[in-house]
Amino acid sequence: MGRHSEASSEQHRKEEKHQKHMEQLALHEKHKAKKDPENAGWHRIKEEIAATVAVGSAGFAFHEHHRKKDARKHVRPPPPLIELVAGRMPCIDRLHLHHSS
Repeated sequence: MGRHSEASSEQHRKEEKHQKHMEQLALHEKHKAKKDPENAGWHRIKEEIAATVAVGSAGFAFHEHHRKKDARKHVRPPPPLIELVAGRMPCIDRLHLHHSS
């Protein structure tokens, strides 16, 4: 879980940063559409594209956050000490420490 979770966490931070940049770009294009009426149509198109990408980035960051959270829930607990020792020392199996049902 170590290296994968670090990479996932770094990817999550990158997606959040990307989302913020796209939000800023959308606001910038909206401002340019008001200031440059001659090219307002292009600025509105760029604004919509940036806003769409920002929403997609936010969704992906949200998805990665919950995927990482679920991965932490499903980590297998370590085996009991007796099983570890029995695996290393076959003579302990003869002591019948494991209960049969």
